[in-house]
Amino acid sequence: MDLTVFAQFQQALETDSLAKAPHTVYRTACVLWNRAAQSIAGWPTLTVPVPSGSRRYARDWADLPDSFRSDANAFLDRMGNQDPFADDYAPSTKPSTVHMRRKQILQVATALAASDFPIHDITGLAVLAEVANAKLALRFFLDRTGDKITKYLHQHALLLKTIASHWIKAPPAQIEALSAISRRLAPKHIGMTRQEPGAPAAVR
Repeated sequence: MDLTVFAQFQQALETDSLAKAPHTVYRTACVLWNRAAQSIAGWPTLTVPVPSGSRRYARDWADLPDSFRSDANAFLDRMGNQDPFADDYAPSTKPSTVHMRRKQILQVATALAASDFPIHDITGLAVLAEVANAKLALRFFLDRTGDKITKYLHQHALLLKTIASHWIKAPPAQIEALSAISRRLAPKHIGMTRQEPGAPAAVR
């Protein structure tokens, strides 16, 4: 047991759970762990840093430009309500998955803003999917895990590729660059290729 495990737990709460207050859940877990380490015989002696109670991981949607919120909502609406007559039709995504993608989009936008990118310039999903900006945001997540590649980081990379491919219809060179990034960020234990979030069923 080491701090890497806690970093992975925190990342899982923030990116892959439906917890309404992931920061509070993580902070409580750290407090309880430290109490157990001090009072229970045989408990690992590791002391975990307890984050500030006022720290927030992501910004509010209201912090982002109106154009970004409108674009993100349109993308998410399309995921949940696919047009059966569209050329790139795919079965509609479950509400829980749409909710998760909404969280991930906000997290990527937050990561980009936290990387000294002006938040008022994050005007749409196309900004997140620009290769240079995608690298900034993904580096932010990688730094949080101590340069450990996780499936959550990989999911963020795949989402950016999906946005570029199936939403903004980016040029092939941009899509390939994002594909290369997502391949490099794939955890070693992932074997068979899995369908990307929001991608049509025929696209792999």
